Amino acid sequence: MQHWFGSDEHRRQYEQFVDDALHLEETLSGLAAVPNLNVEQLRTATLDATPSIADAARDEYDRYERTEQRFESGIRQDFGASMIEAGESFGWFALATAMAVIVAGISAVVFLIVGYVLLPLTVDDSSMQHTMQLASLAAVGISLGAAAIGGLAMLAVAARNRARPTGEVEVYLAREEWRRAILHRGILPFMRSRLREASDEGTPLLG
Repeated sequence: MQHWFGSDEHRRQYEQFVDDALHLEETLSGLAAVPNLNVEQLRTATLDATPSIADAARDEYDRYERTEQRFESGIRQDFGASMIEAGESFGWFALATAMAVIVAGISAVVFLIVGYVLLPLTVDDSSMQHTMQLASLAAVGISLGAAAIGGLAMLAVAARNRARPTGEVEVYLAREEWRRAILHRGILPFMRSRLREASDEGTPLLG
């Protein structure tokens, strides 16, 4: 069966279509009326007839396969391009933001430590205490501001990437078109034919 489909995944999808058809009310009613034919026999016969069934929806399958290949190729190209673009556009900005956060955070800690160390020496010098407090607060503010800017930049990049079309919808629609075509022009007509033959002959479909 692999010969008739481009990948194992497509073969599994086809087998799932066959299983879905076997559980339709139409098929179950037909099997109930033919006691000498069971579900497994009909499934085996349908899978054995894959070449002729697949040909009934060959155009739709080829279109599905091309759409999927184009989508997968686009993913690889988009991934490489987005990595290069992200590096060029935001590499230095991200590095500068990270350095600003680190430097501002270290500065805040240093100012706080120096303030506490000098506190006994500046009990009578309120201006010195006030200056150290302002320096510490300024360093903390710079650190928080840089972190906020970096976070907003990352959100902007993520939003832009989500906005790019991925082609997943096109692949889904192409697969559904193939599924409907092979189900209604291949699988179900074959099962109806086998059910009629089993009913007319009154003999098992398979030996």
